[in-house]
Amino acid sequence: MVALAWRVSLFLLALAVFSPSCAVAALSSKELPQSYCSLGKEIGYPARPYNNSTVSCASNMVDLTGGPGRNGMRNNLAFYVMGDYDNPRQLMRISLILNVNNEKAKAAGHAEVARVAGRLAVLLDGDEKKKVEKMILAGKKGVIKGDSWRTEIKIEKWPTGLGHDVTVYFHPIK
Repeated sequence: MVALAWRVSLFLLALAVFSPSCAVAALSSKELPQSYCSLGKEIGYPARPYNNSTVSCASNMVDLTGGPGRNGMRNNLAFYVMGDYDNPRQLMRISLILNVNNEKAKAAGHAEVARVAGRLAVLLDGDEKKKVEKMILAGKKGVIKGDSWRTEIKIEKWPTGLGHDVTVYFHPIK
């Protein structure tokens, strides 16, 4: 009987841990900037080590699927963490930047930045994933205010006419 109770308890624990509806605890917006660099690895865009002189860390720009655009470059995505130059112990923002060099492959690029931003939203705010993903996939810019993070989505066409970028900023609410 004890073995059965133990198995039931283990099953319920596993169900709670791996359930998709299980709430995720949000990451505090008050951490030191370098504390957020490890998020890059968690979303599939590992950042280089934190640089105290630039108060930042960043991933490499990662080429996405689809061939090169008219400028010879592929769509690419990168992850960034920026500290505040005036107060290096304070985070200014976390950002994702998608450069769409190949407009014919923009849907795949938008889907990837929506996926990554959604995952980052869960890690930071715990519950803004669907709002962030929906706005990006709909091609809408705007702001989503959470409890301790403000997410800003920008979409800007390049003056050259050769592409656009989608930038997602996660700003700590002070």
